[in-house]
Amino acid sequence: MGKALILGANGYLGSNLAFKMREKGFDILLSGRSNHSLFPDKNYINCDLLDTTQVEKLFRNQFDYVYFFSGITGNAKEGFASSDKFLLGNELILLNVLNVVRKLTNPPKIIFPSSRLIYKGGKQISLSESSEFNPKTIYAVNKLSCEYYLEIYSKNFGIDYSIFRISLPYSTNLFNSKISYGVMSDLISKAKNGFDLDIFGDGEQNVNLIHVDDLTEIIIKASINEGSKNQCFNIGGPDIYKIREVLELISKAYSVKCNYVNWPSELRNSDQGHLILDSSKVLELTKYSFKYRFATWLNQSVQ
Repeated sequence: MGKALILGANGYLGSNLAFKMREKGFDILLSGRSNHSLFPDKNYINCDLLDTTQVEKLFRNQFDYVYFFSGITGNAKEGFASSDKFLLGNELILLNVLNVVRKLTNPPKIIFPSSRLIYKGGKQISLSESSEFNPKTIYAVNKLSCEYYLEIYSKNFGIDYSIFRISLPYSTNLFNSKISYGVMSDLISKAKNGFDLDIFGDGEQNVNLIHVDDLTEIIIKASINEGSKNQCFNIGGPDIYKIREVLELISKAYSVKCNYVNWPSELRNSDQGHLILDSSKVLELTKYSFKYRFATWLNQSVQ
């Protein structure tokens, strides 16, 4: 495979990816904003991706793959309240890395995690990689913009990439840490701590769920496959649930209540309806079979 760099290695997806790649014996260097790594070894470099000097120093090392898992997440309210922070923490950090990488003699391949939220949802059909876009939050716009940055830098400077549009990942956090990622992680953490769950609206929206172990396996297998060069892939997962069904399963597992509430005014327009990702393209490339099912995993995790 060659040597890989994982940016955002202390985050939820980045740390899970790092754990999986270390488990498989890959040669990896970890990097993040913190001075300390979740992994107790020397293969970690602190780097502020907005600091060009630090980024240039980081890329004095030769890499074949860069897993760009650095960034910030948030709902519509948080994005509008801190749009400058989201722009800096998602788009400008990628541009800074690309502007350093494009000057290298042998630029590494960039692997980028995008989101289901870039798509126009609403209908009960599976969305392919060519489905219509309609991002409704600052975060989703950031992700789609980053996809376009990767495409134009590839065309102009020969930087290869693979983009993975991810559905709703779930798992138990590594290291018993407090790091969180998105809806599923927050819901499970809330119920685990004895808090009731709120279902906005009727909760009838359909979504895919994927265990983070399946997710990282697929990303690794696909990213090192030549067939993923300059391609976008959906990673949806084997389970399709209505949002209310997900919350009901979690609330039952942790003996808390589910409350139906009206959409908060600041979040109402961000609801995209059904978002079901068709994963057939990436599954055909990797020949991967999902190992986890949500209901089974949830029941086992609370025992």
